[in-house]
Amino acid sequence: MIRFFHVNNAGVIPFLFLFAVIMHLSLFIVPVDQTLMDVREPFSRFFFQLCGWLFQNNYYGLAAISVILVFLQALMINAIVNRIKLFNSGTFVPALVYVTAACLFRDFMLVSPALLSLLFVIPVISKIMQLYRNQSVFTQVFDSGLLIALAALFYRPAVVLMLLLIIALLSMRAFNWREWLIGLMGFLTPFFLVATLFFLTGDLDLFLFQYIAGNVFEGHNLILPVSFASIPGVYTLLLLLAAVITFFTHFLKSPIQVRKFISIILWAALLLAAGILLSERPALQHFVLLAVPLSVMLSYFLLNLRRKLIADVLHLLWVVIVVIFHFV
Repeated sequence: MIRFFHVNNAGVIPFLFLFAVIMHLSLFIVPVDQTLMDVREPFSRFFFQLCGWLFQNNYYGLAAISVILVFLQALMINAIVNRIKLFNSGTFVPALVYVTAACLFRDFMLVSPALLSLLFVIPVISKIMQLYRNQSVFTQVFDSGLLIALAALFYRPAVVLMLLLIIALLSMRAFNWREWLIGLMGFLTPFFLVATLFFLTGDLDLFLFQYIAGNVFEGHNLILPVSFASIPGVYTLLLLLAAVITFFTHFLKSPIQVRKFISIILWAALLLAAGILLSERPALQHFVLLAVPLSVMLSYFLLNLRRKLIADVLHLLWVVIVVIFHFV
């Protein structure tokens, strides 16, 4: 599949969608009890309320939404990689790898605030990369802050991306207090508008004390050892280790823009993983956020293998393991 998708041809997009459907088949064949969580993030709460109004939160309707979300997100991250020119030619391999990573565990595939927030997390990385070698970046900085706030209103731990913006400004730009101020203004704007709406409806206390100042890590249902110690988790971690080694092996040989992108991706992985500390009910679903950096790193590893057959075998084995354990 790696060689099939390693083309700069939009004709493979329907096959990418078909692959996304196949990776989600277990949701349709063996339904799970997808009890909608008591989400406190205002935008996620509104989304589930809207789904309840449209189709009574029908399980299969939510599963179909999950397929569409993962497919669109895969195209978004793929567009960023091609624009940065991480590879010598255009490719759809990052999109292919993203779909696989986003379906690593069944919990990842369920519609959740974390999965919804990725629609904004991915554009944040795109905007941050536009800071490099641009004279005026006020628009990009404001948009980055705005997108981070929107992502956080869907899933609070996404707020850690403000640290990513700060790191990018420090590493890509000479210090300019106006850029920092504009980024902060972009971040605060959605919160101000949402707070105003809650104030008009008489629910400002609900917004301030349950969302802004809510307890963090109050739940204790995070079962990481069992999930990541499973065969799909171990295999993925081994691939990730090989990818990190490949990253650092080629780092100094890469163009400066690619180096900046690799650095941002690594920082994003660290910050998004640490973001679980801001979650009220830590769950495995949080780590679907890591599908973004994981897709970039693993596609970089697979496409830098000299023997393409090995890349095909490694990815096919990954897919087979993941699909099998969807039904276990």
